[in-house]
Amino acid sequence: VIMQFNNRAYSKPWKTDSINMLRVKKILQLVGSGNRILDVGCYEGTISTLIKVQGNQVVGIDISPNAVKLATKKGLQAYAVNIENPPKSNKLGKFDIIVAGEVIEHVFDPDSFLETLKTLLNPKGSIILTTPNLAGLGSRLSLLLGKLPWMIENDLLPGKSGHIRYFTYQELAKLLSRHNFKVEVFTTDSVGLSSVTIPLLDKIFPTLGRIIIVKAFLV
Repeated sequence: VIMQFNNRAYSKPWKTDSINMLRVKKILQLVGSGNRILDVGCYEGTISTLIKVQGNQVVGIDISPNAVKLATKKGLQAYAVNIENPPKSNKLGKFDIIVAGEVIEHVFDPDSFLETLKTLLNPKGSIILTTPNLAGLGSRLSLLLGKLPWMIENDLLPGKSGHIRYFTYQELAKLLSRHNFKVEVFTTDSVGLSSVTIPLLDKIFPTLGRIIIVKAFLV
């Protein structure tokens, strides 16, 4: 069921918008250049391509074979891999940085997910995670009005992303610490309502941001 859902949901090119590109810009800043990068949940390769253009060697993996086909058409090195049930032998090699943008909210077992990422990291490697913020400003206002925050999904109907886990920054930091990761950078894409963002608040109150963005290294 999971494979069928993801293959259906992620079989078309990604239509980026200004709010999504704020998150992508932050990811690119944290990645830097001159690194070997694994893009977990690479989808159709938009972010992988931008990481590669920035001067990095990039390998992408995604649970959706359809998404991987789109990524390889862009000239990317990409493979269909279920990160929750990876092959026993590591044929991908080791990486300086692993990017998992909007992935951890989709996995059944976040603890096993992080342990798997550790096996793919170089000794001084880092991970960059992004995930919707359950405690974001918009989410808090939605709950006050008796509505579900935008990232919460209770079905697999068309248009849904497949979210099954929800995080605040504090909970994500505790999860990372449990697996010997130390947060080096904590930021967000924006603070605001829907596509309306409030300038500078992302720097002053990142815990109110729409998306949690962290870079963490193994200790």
